[in-house]
Amino acid sequence: MKRPGRLLLILLCGPLIWGALALAGVTPARTSSRAATDPLAAVGWLGYGRVPGADRANCSGVLIGPDLVVTAAHCLVDAGTGQPRRPAALTFAAGWADGQAVDSAPGAEVILPTPRLLLGGRLPYDLALLRLARPLAGVAPLPLADWPAPVDAALTTLAYPQAHSDRPERQQGCAITLALPPVIGLSCHAVGGYSGGAVLIAAPDGGWRLQAVMVANANHSPTIGALALALPADLLARLSHP
Repeated sequence: MKRPGRLLLILLCGPLIWGALALAGVTPARTSSRAATDPLAAVGWLGYGRVPGADRANCSGVLIGPDLVVTAAHCLVDAGTGQPRRPAALTFAAGWADGQAVDSAPGAEVILPTPRLLLGGRLPYDLALLRLARPLAGVAPLPLADWPAPVDAALTTLAYPQAHSDRPERQQGCAITLALPPVIGLSCHAVGGYSGGAVLIAAPDGGWRLQAVMVANANHSPTIGALALALPADLLARLSHP
């Protein structure tokens, strides 16, 4: 697989999400009853406040344990200090669509991986876990795919764009244009709000598996529209050892 040339990496989470947003007057996300029939309800909106809104930028996240959400680390830390943000101010709304979530909960703990750099120092291992205040009801965590993905795999992305975060946006048929484990580059493009979004692969049983998590787009690259990462071993260990 071709190695990347000079890339300008753009984080996919706008600065507004980490601004001082007022939380007064917001209401909990309404819940729906579609979880049992929707395997992708594990993908959700992640941001400050209790529900998405026109004045709230956002990230995306994926439920991979009853109370564990994986997302981009830059969604959960202060860019200036590198310290975790206050998790209780964040909400993960699983399966958010048209004003309803399958279930939602605030954060309780930010879990960061051991710091390290990828792509010759150009990309941090930009993943983290958000432990929720309680396990979500009626939402099946998304199982993880084997790594690495087949180089000829057609992948699907699912994430919440900031421009219209009322429901997730899906891109199908994404080709792998860069394979330098744990990094994959995708032909599909990414926009603000896609940080923490799911890169999915179809399973033989007809379901879905989480192949990777989107963290950035690659500006000035003719072949790479988005960069995604597999979970590092130290975060994977938290799935079986809380």
